[in-house]
Amino acid sequence: AYMLDTAMGHLCSAYAETLTPTITMNVSYMLPVPIDCPLFIRATLNRMGSTVAYLTATAFNQDSPQKPLVSASGAYMVARK
Repeated sequence: AYMLDTAMGHLCSAYAETLTPTITMNVSYMLPVPIDCPLFIRATLNRMGSTVAYLTATAFNQDSPQKPLVSASGAYMVARK
Protein backbone atom coordinates (compact mmCIF):
# COMPACT_ATOMS: atom_id res chain seq x y z
CA ALA A 1 0.00 0.00 0.00
CA TYR A 2 2.84 2.37 0.86
CA MET A 3 4.50 1.94 -2.54
CA LEU A 4 1.25 2.56 -4.41
CA ASP A 5 0.46 5.66 -2.33
CA THR A 6 3.98 7.00 -2.89
CA ALA A 7 3.80 6.44 -6.66
CA MET A 8 0.40 8.10 -6.96
CA GLY A 9 1.45 10.97 -4.69
CA HIS A 10 4.62 11.70 -6.65
CA LEU A 11 2.79 11.57 -9.98
CA CYS A 12 0.09 13.91 -8.68
CA SER A 13 2.69 16.30 -7.24
CA ALA A 14 4.50 16.39 -10.58
CA TYR A 15 1.32 17.43 -12.41
CA ALA A 16 0.19 19.88 -9.71
CA GLU A 17 3.71 21.29 -9.20
CA THR A 18 3.17 21.25 -5.43
CA LEU A 19 2.79 18.76 -2.59
CA THR A 20 -0.45 16.77 -2.79
CA PRO A 21 -1.40 14.97 0.44
CA THR A 22 -3.53 11.85 0.30
CA ILE A 23 -7.20 12.38 1.11
CA THR A 24 -8.31 8.77 0.79
CA MET A 25 -7.00 5.53 -0.71
CA ASN A 26 -8.53 2.10 -1.37
CA VAL A 27 -6.33 -0.97 -1.86
CA SER A 28 -7.28 -4.36 -3.33
CA TYR A 29 -4.95 -7.35 -2.98
CA MET A 30 -5.72 -9.68 -5.89
CA LEU A 31 -2.81 -12.15 -5.74
CA PRO A 32 -0.08 -12.98 -3.22
CA VAL A 33 2.85 -10.57 -3.47
CA PRO A 34 6.17 -12.44 -3.68
CA ILE A 35 8.96 -11.06 -1.50
CA ASP A 36 11.85 -12.52 -3.49
CA CYS A 37 11.50 -10.57 -6.77
CA PRO A 38 11.26 -6.92 -7.87
CA LEU A 39 7.85 -5.28 -7.74
CA PHE A 40 6.87 -2.73 -10.39
CA ILE A 41 4.32 0.05 -9.95
CA ARG A 42 2.29 1.79 -12.67
CA ALA A 43 0.40 4.94 -11.63
CA THR A 44 -2.16 6.82 -13.73
CA LEU A 45 -3.66 10.27 -13.26
CA ASN A 46 -7.34 9.82 -14.10
CA ARG A 47 -8.67 13.31 -13.39
CA MET A 48 -7.20 16.56 -12.09
CA GLY A 49 -9.77 18.89 -10.59
CA SER A 50 -9.18 22.31 -9.10
CA THR A 51 -8.90 20.94 -5.54
CA VAL A 52 -8.85 17.12 -5.84
CA ALA A 53 -6.99 14.73 -8.17
CA TYR A 54 -8.00 11.10 -8.72
CA LEU A 55 -5.39 8.46 -9.46
CA THR A 56 -5.06 4.69 -9.79
CA ALA A 57 -2.04 2.41 -9.49
CA THR A 58 -1.19 -1.25 -9.90
CA ALA A 59 1.68 -3.39 -8.66
CA PHE A 60 2.94 -6.29 -10.76
CA ASN A 61 6.01 -8.44 -11.17
CA GLN A 62 8.29 -8.36 -14.20
CA ASP A 63 7.18 -11.75 -15.53
CA SER A 64 3.45 -10.90 -15.59
CA PRO A 65 2.76 -7.18 -16.13
CA GLN A 66 -0.74 -8.03 -17.41
CA LYS A 67 -1.65 -9.69 -14.05
CA PRO A 68 -1.78 -7.05 -11.29
CA LEU A 69 -0.99 -8.27 -7.81
CA VAL A 70 -2.35 -5.18 -6.05
CA SER A 71 -4.43 -2.23 -7.25
CA ALA A 72 -5.25 1.05 -5.58
CA SER A 73 -7.26 4.18 -6.19
CA GLY A 74 -6.77 7.43 -4.38
CA ALA A 75 -7.85 11.02 -4.06
CA TYR A 76 -5.20 13.68 -3.46
CA MET A 77 -5.56 17.30 -2.36
CA VAL A 78 -4.43 19.84 -4.93
CA ALA A 79 -3.56 23.30 -3.64
CA ARG A 80 -3.08 25.40 -6.76
CA LYS A 81 -0.54 28.20 -6.62
